[in-house]
Amino acid sequence: MKNFYAGADLFVLASRQDGFGMVLSQALASGLPVICTDHTGGTDLAEMPGIASRLTIVSAGDVGALAEALRFWRDRLRGGEALPMLGETERQRLSWTAYARRYHAELLRSSAGTAR
Repeated sequence: MKNFYAGADLFVLASRQDGFGMVLSQALASGLPVICTDHTGGTDLAEMPGIASRLTIVSAGDVGALAEALRFWRDRLRGGEALPMLGETERQRLSWTAYARRYHAELLRSSAGTAR
């Protein structure tokens, strides 16, 4: 999978529904800019410092917005603008381990709320 990301300039997940596309984290951790829909977990990732500038979120099903985002990144990347590398902290926040910790904490919060 690493070679797949290394050979790409941009990652696009134009899904109409995907609770949280882990491939978004993988692509971002690989240094790729990402275009995704608002139904893929991208809005959660955009809250992380250093990630939002690499992420373009469009409404699911909005083909015009998707085309506009593709043009934006095409022009930005063709213009020679290089994205700064993600820091180690950001890459760690995108790891499976970090995701598992956040998920576990959410499960604990949810179960504590239902135990009342």
